[in-house]
Amino acid sequence: MPESVDSYSARIEAHRPDRCNHRLRPIHRTKAESTLRQRRANDGVLTGHRPFPPLLFFMSLISVILPTCDRPAWVGRALASVLAQTGVELEVVVVDSNRDTPPVAENLALQAQLRDPWVRVVVPAIPPQNASQARNAGLDRVQGDWVSYLDDDDIYRPGKLARQWGCAQETGADLVICGYEVGVRGLRRIRQCHTSEYAGDACLVGADYPTPVIFHRADPELRFDPNAVAAQDHLFAINYLARRGALRMPCVTENLLVMHTHDGPRVNAGHRLAV
Repeated sequence: MPESVDSYSARIEAHRPDRCNHRLRPIHRTKAESTLRQRRANDGVLTGHRPFPPLLFFMSLISVILPTCDRPAWVGRALASVLAQTGVELEVVVVDSNRDTPPVAENLALQAQLRDPWVRVVVPAIPPQNASQARNAGLDRVQGDWVSYLDDDDIYRPGKLARQWGCAQETGADLVICGYEVGVRGLRRIRQCHTSEYAGDACLVGADYPTPVIFHRADPELRFDPNAVAAQDHLFAINYLARRGALRMPCVTENLLVMHTHDGPRVNAGHRLAV
């Protein structure tokens, strides 16, 4: 059984500093970008609830897309791991794809997290039938300069977003991946923690692209292929690199997230078997 939402949240809060007290260095912006950023900050648009505190607009906003489908007991743990991230300015777009359970907004265990001004819940007008459609619904609504992803049964480790954002700033890369952990029936497997850069054919056959490892600069034109039967995240990453004109990307060689495999409901309609 997964760790309960209450115990995970309590453990995170016990050592969680205030995000606003952890600044990354200012980054260079064009005059147009700075003007837009200042206007968003003044209007409170990026959080949807309040203007940014002073200086936050010097940092890039990171949007985390978190689709969920019929896992009301697990999604809180995933959301808590995102809200516990420090050193970054973020928003969380929760995509509600529930079919057999009440809407996310009615989940009593999530009420405190949903009141966080960094969190927005999106309910697509047409219920997603697969993970690509759910993530695309999130991409349609993100307001960040950078985008990352998390599935509702997985968790970020502390510092995940800051490490990938910092790597992007240091290397100038538009897409950064990272190492991760897979939990299978009580066993742990650590993957992708030995190679700091992938280039050429290694991007096609050497790198792993489970969606939560992907961290990329926002691209308003690119979406996940809703018709792909498998490897939608791999196709998305390769298409992204191709649009940028180079098959090259850095990898943060640290275990920055935990993925779980299990039986249970999935956003892909008709697919409810263990991975």
